[in-house]
Amino acid sequence: MSPWAEGKLAFREKSLDLKTVAVGIPVTRTVTLKNTGNFDAVFSVDPSAFGEGSPISCEPRMGRIAHGGIADLEARGVVKNQQSTDVE
Repeated sequence: MSPWAEGKLAFREKSLDLKTVAVGIPVTRTVTLKNTGNFDAVFSVDPSAFGEGSPISCEPRMGRIAHGGIADLEARGVVKNQQSTDVE
């Protein structure tokens, strides 16, 4: 095996559609991460990627996916008000 052998991860969904959500009610959506490579791959979600102090969270924040495998990640947040896409 090459020392540079890596898995290749891709989100199954191209975007995350929150659909209709109520203000102040926590919302959770699932996104699927798939390993399309020939080797196992590890992932880590950096909370700062959502912006400093972001109210969005994602679980699990790290893991390993076997080649050809998938992992479901849960994105969570709370919409603050009707006029904004800001979440808490």
